[in-house]
Amino acid sequence: MITLSKILKIIAKILGGLLVAYGFVIGVLGTGPDGPHESFLIRIVGAYITLLGLVYFYPNSKISGNRKKTIAYLLFTASPVLMVGVATIYTISTEGLQSFIIQDGHLVAPVLIAVSLIAPISLIIANSKESYNHANSADAKSRAAD
Repeated sequence: MITLSKILKIIAKILGGLLVAYGFVIGVLGTGPDGPHESFLIRIVGAYITLLGLVYFYPNSKISGNRKKTIAYLLFTASPVLMVGVATIYTISTEGLQSFIIQDGHLVAPVLIAVSLIAPISLIIANSKESYNHANSADAKSRAAD
């Protein structure tokens, strides 16, 4: 049976493929939709995007149950939310709210945040399902012992 966690993970893998392709072009090849990128910082961001896309392919089943892997995965895959938040605050504070709205930031930022949360949410749902199944099996064992 296909669950919400699996559907979200499939979407995350599709997004991961797009991130790998886009990040590779910017980070490794040094070019993008707006032309060549010689800036080292832009290329580092491209490499980060590539790595993020690859992490999206890591199966939830290999992360679930391991606290350190879960925390690392959640922090890394949710990091774009922090970046969008910082960029939003920076743009509003330097250019003003009106400029942010003219650039459609009020529409783009929430979409980017929602898309960035797909992979972490799929793991959270998988973990909660695993915890629920574990609790139910422990409860069944205790009833059988009675």
